Amino acid sequence: MTKQLKLILGCALFTLMLLYWGLSLWKDISFLWNASECGLDTQVVNNQVIISGIQMEDYSPILHLGDEIVGIKGQGVRSAQSLLGGVVDIKPGTETVLLVKCLGEIHEVPVITQSIPLKRWLRSFFSNFAPWTFLLTGLLVFSLRHDEPQAWLLAVMLGTFVGLFNSDFDSQTTPGWMYGVFILARIAGIVFIPVFANFFLVFPEKDAWLSRWPKLMVWLYLPFILLMLPVNALGYLQPYSTPIFDLFPNWFLRSLNWVIPALTLGYLIVGLIALIRSYRVADQDARRKLQLVVAGCSLGVVNVAFIIAMSPVSGAPGWKELYSWLQFLTNFTLPLIPISFAYAIIKHQVIPISLILRRGMRYVLVSRGSVLLEIALFCLALSVFLSFFFQWFFAIHRPKSMHSFGLTIGVISATVGIVAWNITRRLHHKYLAPIIDRRFFRQSYDSHQIITGLAESLRSTTEQPKLLAEVATKLQAALQTESVAILLKDQASGAYVSSYYCEYRLSDGCVVSCDHNVHLSGSSEAVRLLSHVNKCREVRDLPLPDDELHALRQLKAELLLPLSGKEQMLGIITLGHRLGDLPFAREDEELLMSVANPVAMAIENARLVEQMIESARRHEEVEAENEARAKELEGARQLQLSMLPKKIPQLPQLEIAAYMKTATEVGGDYYDFHLNSNDTLTVAVGDATGHGLKAGTVVTAIKSLFRTFASGPELVPILTQSSRVLKEMNLRSLFMAMLVVRIEGYNLKISAAGMPPMLIYRALTGEVEEVFIKALPLGSVLNYPWRQEEVTLDPDDVVMLMSDGFPERFNAANEMFGYEKAHAVLIAAAQLAPQAIIEHFVRVGDQWAAGHPQDDDVTFVVLKVK
Repeated sequence: MTKQLKLILGCALFTLMLLYWGLSLWKDISFLWNASECGLDTQVVNNQVIISGIQMEDYSPILHLGDEIVGIKGQGVRSAQSLLGGVVDIKPGTETVLLVKCLGEIHEVPVITQSIPLKRWLRSFFSNFAPWTFLLTGLLVFSLRHDEPQAWLLAVMLGTFVGLFNSDFDSQTTPGWMYGVFILARIAGIVFIPVFANFFLVFPEKDAWLSRWPKLMVWLYLPFILLMLPVNALGYLQPYSTPIFDLFPNWFLRSLNWVIPALTLGYLIVGLIALIRSYRVADQDARRKLQLVVAGCSLGVVNVAFIIAMSPVSGAPGWKELYSWLQFLTNFTLPLIPISFAYAIIKHQVIPISLILRRGMRYVLVSRGSVLLEIALFCLALSVFLSFFFQWFFAIHRPKSMHSFGLTIGVISATVGIVAWNITRRLHHKYLAPIIDRRFFRQSYDSHQIITGLAESLRSTTEQPKLLAEVATKLQAALQTESVAILLKDQASGAYVSSYYCEYRLSDGCVVSCDHNVHLSGSSEAVRLLSHVNKCREVRDLPLPDDELHALRQLKAELLLPLSGKEQMLGIITLGHRLGDLPFAREDEELLMSVANPVAMAIENARLVEQMIESARRHEEVEAENEARAKELEGARQLQLSMLPKKIPQLPQLEIAAYMKTATEVGGDYYDFHLNSNDTLTVAVGDATGHGLKAGTVVTAIKSLFRTFASGPELVPILTQSSRVLKEMNLRSLFMAMLVVRIEGYNLKISAAGMPPMLIYRALTGEVEEVFIKALPLGSVLNYPWRQEEVTLDPDDVVMLMSDGFPERFNAANEMFGYEKAHAVLIAAAQLAPQAIIEHFVRVGDQWAAGHPQDDDVTFVVLKVK
């Protein structure tokens, strides 16, 4: 349904209801003003007026409860109907005669009428209070925000409800036009029933039922259109519709007496359940806003539902009094529905009614008053123009009969009226409305000047937060919007996140910056549509899912402006409703599109500057971290070197030399000596898993353990106890391979845990012997059965202890040196002193690597027998 059609239907509805209830009120007041009371209470039972109460003692011997009043003497057969409630359409103090049927006989009972008491006036006031609350609240919502779907639906719901209030018009005594208004209003009132369920299925958010059953709304209106509307409309048109009812059998007509109330009750229950469901799934803040609406609507609807449910037994003696009380309570419970909505709208903005909340009643009166004045002047001018035009037209054509030109008159009048009204509206929006807005929003109204100033300030602003604040506040000042939000694309997630938000607050009279954690997914429908068309789009014109509408509603967004960069959409600017009555015009959208490219470029520049600053900052941090790490590693390296033996022990029968070169600042290799008092030498060479600080931690631990256990008589306990301690330290994947030898004279004992072979050069044969003990490294398992071997050395024999860093060294071709080449190197250097042997190994290794960096730590300990 288009906005223009909604406006026309709403105007027609409220014009009809205002006329209907105005006539009803005038009828009731004029009747009470000229009527009087006869001292009796009456009610209708089976189309008979029965006496239900006697206030005057003079009647007690004559009249009895239950007597039927047939009529008033001299006032026709229908005069008894005017006695309902004991009120008669006769001036006070008039003597009249009632025709009363008692025990099958009709008696004439003289009565003198009295003035209407105050309590009856108050009762009449209360009976008219509820319709006026519905009518005025609905009219106010419609006049302030007929273009918002929920507000329009709420206005229609409140307005149509007025037609359901009973106001009796007699077709025989009421003028035809007045009775026509009554019929149209009552038929329009029936529309309330499905609209009530429809409204609460979409308020405040669409119910999950609509997602689960997309055609639920069609099925909702189908019983109403096919059954309720035609049956009720024909019922109001009786007796003219009696021939139509005669076409149907009696059983069908009797079934309608319970089908129609059942359907009405069903619509009310569906609407109430939908409202309660929305309240239960809402968050705490939404519940606080909705709780009064839920309470007010629940009381009003439940009261009406009980009346509908009890209508079949309303005349039964046991239920009559309860039914009367329920009807009386509607005077208090029904007004709670519009009053609760009015309070929730004004206090919590459950439906965005912008005019009162943002600009005050003074602005509303001026802006709306100007529209009413325009309408009055338009009607007057159109009447004068058409009058002169048709006088001139008929003077030229001189028709014999006006009937032949009836269609021509209608077409010309309608065409001229439509064209003239559209011209008047355009002139209003172009000239008068801006003047009113300038009067109420004087601050910075020249939008072109503001946008020009914004374009200049964009060139000098490089800080993104300051840039966003400048853009948002200038756009708000230029277009006088309720809110402005800027959503920028997050490069990591691809989502568009609310980076700046501001809104105009009536209480402060200025724009206030606020925090909003709102984001749209990069794959959202809104982002897809905006990136595809690259122009301003109104939110209500976009087919968006509920979650996206909810996110945009949090920002009070009405217009979306894409910010497109060179390769992607950088962000989205959302603008709220205009503070004035003017909607967003084409000129406003052109103005926004003209500033979109400069804003996008400024944001890109600000991001580049931020990236440069961030890169420089990160570079400084990395340099500082590297410097600190270098200092830390240097300290660790010095600590590790300090743990190596400062002095190599010298024995009469041995020459000893040692060497270690780490692959990083802190290595994982280790060597140490322990010399007993009896000149027994224990040597250890180790290789921790990996290298670096973690390996250095293991080396530190193993040095302490070797010093503790090296004085023992056997070598295997050294490995066993050290492994147990490392295991208990729970170093996870950090282990220690270790080779321990002990030399006593010419006897050599060997024990190993995961180390490469030990090389022995035999001087007598000129060959190299490998001693390899296969075992697991220390710290891997508990109670591993390490073993020990013994060999005898001869003079000039050379013992080479080394880690796997030398034989497993790689060259540029990714080839490993290998143990066989290590044998040859040892044979070639065996005649040299231990230190010279080590230097030869180092030189050969460097030549092999040919500049390829050292991958692992290299350690040598050389023992040569004198």
